[in-house]
Amino acid sequence: MQTRHHLLALALVATIIAAILPQEDKLDSEIVEALDTPNKETERIQPRSHTLNSPQKVRHWKSTPKTINIFYQAPAVPLIPKIVKAHKPAAPIEIQQPVAPALPFSYFGKMVETNSTIAYISNGGRNYAVKGGETIDGIYKIKLVDSQKVVFEYLPLHTEQTLIIRGTN
Repeated sequence: MQTRHHLLALALVATIIAAILPQEDKLDSEIVEALDTPNKETERIQPRSHTLNSPQKVRHWKSTPKTINIFYQAPAVPLIPKIVKAHKPAAPIEIQQPVAPALPFSYFGKMVETNSTIAYISNGGRNYAVKGGETIDGIYKIKLVDSQKVVFEYLPLHTEQTLIIRGTN
């Protein structure tokens, strides 16, 4: 039992000594050699006076506990605005004026009197006998009835439309 305690104590002492004494690995010596060997890039970026020249400085740096500043904020990187090429302005949109619908009337006869002409027209199943000045369904006003045409005014847009009369009665 005592030999077991002695072995554990010996292992504990060896562990403490290994932790206290810095050991130099092959990788560490390669890093130190790389830092000590100047090259054109490191001299250009950093003057030689700032490079690490001795392995003791590296060992000392490595043996100190690493501290982390939890309040560290990286410096703000200025945002570089993205350059956008200006687009050609779009062609102006042409706004079309409203247009009156096609005349829904068809001519089927006329009657000529001494002072006026009466035209007989139909719209779907409805027949009308019209003369100048009358209004049909509040949408069309008859402006003129003569022997060759009937002129309508489409009241919502105040545009004139003409129905040609063919033949003679």
